[in-house]
Amino acid sequence: MNPLDLYAKIEPFIGFYDQYEILYKTYLRYLSAYPIGSVLDVGCGNGKFLKHLLERHIDAEGIDRSASMIQRANEIGVRASCKELEDFEAECFDCVTAVADVLNY
Repeated sequence: MNPLDLYAKIEPFIGFYDQYEILYKTYLRYLSAYPIGSVLDVGCGNGKFLKHLLERHIDAEGIDRSASMIQRANEIGVRASCKELEDFEAECFDCVTAVADVLNY
C-alpha cells in the first residue's frame, strides 16, 4: 500500500481539521494581498483548501500523489488529480501553494 493512501485512511481520526482551518485562513489572508487569479495547490489532500479558494472566486487546481485523497477532493467538487509538477507548463498559475505537511513527502 502507498504510504499516502494509508494516511488517507487515518486522516479523519487524527483530529487536525480545526488546526488546518486556521492554517487555511492564514494562507488566504496572505494571498488576498496579491492579485491572484489562479492557484496550484501541491499536496492538496482532501481538497478543503481548494474549496476555500473557489469560494473566493480563485481558479484553483490541486495535485496529490494519493489517489484516495484525490478522490475525496473530487467528491467535494474541486479540481484535483495525481499529476506531477512537470505536467504543467511554466507560468500557468499565478501562485503555487503547499499547505501543511507536504515537503516531508
